[in-house]
Amino acid sequence: MILASWGWGVWWLALMAVHVWPDWSPSTDVLWWISCLFAVPGLCLGLFSFRAHRVWLLLVTVPVLANVSLLSLPLYLDAARRVLAL
Repeated sequence: MILASWGWGVWWLALMAVHVWPDWSPSTDVLWWISCLFAVPGLCLGLFSFRAHRVWLLLVTVPVLANVSLLSLPLYLDAARRVLAL
């Protein structure tokens, strides 16, 4: 979960920086690659930590979904751009 938090922190820090410095606009591709540096190891560690007990499934689901959502963020951004362009 720590790695997912760092990955989401990349996106939120860029969003705050754009708010403070409107002329500075980072590329979403660059942000996605930087956040992937945190999300891929976090997802691997999350999948590696699955155990057979139900409690472990509940505990590990949150970090795995956080890392998967971080990796799939460009898909959501593209869909949002298409909706807003309509």
